[in-house]
Amino acid sequence: MSKQKSSEIVIIANTIAVALAQDLSSDEENILGNLFALIGASLLSLAALDISSNSASSDNTKSPDNSTSTDNSNSTKSAKDSAKDSAQTTIFKKS
Repeated sequence: MSKQKSSEIVIIANTIAVALAQDLSSDEENILGNLFALIGASLLSLAALDISSNSASSDNTKSPDNSTSTDNSNSTKSAKDSAKDSAQTTIFKKS
């Protein structure tokens, strides 16, 4: 990604944040900010699991033993499902 494109994304994000916060109390701003932080952390975790899964799959396709490939993809899938469940539980909890 180019430096100019990165700067544009930051400007857009800041503009959205200011627009969203205009009619919110400090507590509401805090709640909304934490919600977006949680969403971002969950997305990063899911992306890391996908990368890990793809890396494990490509490593296992090179090996002659395919049973390891199945075991790794199942454990990664389970971890991904667990991360999604955790994110959903956290979002719907009351403070």
